[in-house]
Amino acid sequence: MLNTHHRIVHLTDHTTVVAVDNPDPNAGGACHAYHVLSKHGSILASIHFQYGPIGEVGVNGVQHADLLAIIRDRLDHFQRGSFASPTNEVTCGFVSAALASEETRTRRRALAGVEGTSQKAAGVETGAAA
Repeated sequence: MLNTHHRIVHLTDHTTVVAVDNPDPNAGGACHAYHVLSKHGSILASIHFQYGPIGEVGVNGVQHADLLAIIRDRLDHFQRGSFASPTNEVTCGFVSAALASEETRTRRRALAGVEGTSQKAAGVETGAAA
């Protein structure tokens, strides 16, 4: 069910995606918990993102790349089956590009020696020291 502090992120005829927590200024300004609700208000899925750098707090939630990989896998299988379509192919390409972008950011942070920490990497995050 929707609470007064839930923020609607996405709305379709069948589902509503809500941010369950408030954006956290101490964690990059992002929310960390989301629910996908049916049109009747029941929770279809709960997603809890990593809170804090893995190197500092350990693994405690999913990464963006985890969800992108799931979507890419589903679309790849649709493309091999009876629901193949040019639209799915385009969407899969964008999802693959997003996943590659996430991997590039991780590699760049690792090369800068800050991956797994709350430090910013020059040339990777805006506002990072050069």
